[in-house]
Amino acid sequence: MKHLTLRPCARVRGAFLGIELALLLSGCASTAVGQQEAASVPETAPSVSAAEVVAEGAPAPDFVALGHDGSNVALSSLRGRTVILYFYTRDETPLAIREALDFRDAWQDLRRQGVVVVGVSTDTLEAHKGFAERLGLPFPLISDVGGNIARAYGVPVVFGLADRRTYVIGPDGTVEKIYRDVDVETHVVTVVSQVE
Repeated sequence: MKHLTLRPCARVRGAFLGIELALLLSGCASTAVGQQEAASVPETAPSVSAAEVVAEGAPAPDFVALGHDGSNVALSSLRGRTVILYFYTRDETPLAIREALDFRDAWQDLRRQGVVVVGVSTDTLEAHKGFAERLGLPFPLISDVGGNIARAYGVPVVFGLADRRTYVIGPDGTVEKIYRDVDVETHVVTVVSQVE
């Protein structure tokens, strides 16, 4: 068996902490990557380069994807409601669990305000289903195995993992706020206070 020497890694654009990378490399986290699930960005959506990112005040790129619960999630069908679209690295990692639980705990208040929460990672729908059921998540997790949705939003995907970012999309379909440097300890409280 080959051993890897892991050094404490610096945050890569706010996404990867050493513990998550170590879990992924050791196989302790969900690693089912390779099968494309039904996530797509309309062909009319512009290609986004690393230099270009979706800006606050710009229209949010539309997408259509299946939720872990089999629901069809289309951003365009959520017009008229505020959407919290959060990208995270991988199911079953400590920071993903913390963030998902915090959104779950805030969900009732958000729902009363008409806010929709959608989580996105490069995990498969099967991995999302187990993760969501285990944590009792009341909002959809969508699979972006190919990274198409992440690329449309300008979210870096490194080693098959999306950067941790959150987009608050207004009822008119424009991006109201982008959180690029996510501190999971305080992130959900910050996002919830912004949408109130």
